[in-house]
Amino acid sequence: MSYEWESVLYQTRERMLDVMTIQWLTGDGLTSRKDVLEFLYKDTDEKLAEEMIKDLKLDEPDESPFSNLTLPSHMEENKYTKEDLVQAFARTRKWCKQHYKLDKLDELDEDDFDENNIQ
Repeated sequence: MSYEWESVLYQTRERMLDVMTIQWLTGDGLTSRKDVLEFLYKDTDEKLAEEMIKDLKLDEPDESPFSNLTLPSHMEENKYTKEDLVQAFARTRKWCKQHYKLDKLDELDEDDFDENNIQ
């Protein structure tokens, strides 16, 4: 079975969810490093998952542009839950810590988000 996100197929659900969370968190690469770190600092994985579901309407049925049919939501179609997204955000958080060479996001404070400290 394959999983689909934005017309791209993934061999595993976990890979698709990881791509989804990174894309959403980074705004497809348009969000600054500072903003990504601030999101991770201020919000839990559960809150980020809830916001992503709401923002992208992942739990709402899709309407077919070709007929009056109502299609399953993205979550139903690809068989994942909010908890699966929470786990994906945990993996994304770990990736960001490694990618941005940070030991602990938890040790950041508001001063770390000054434009002079994080670019």
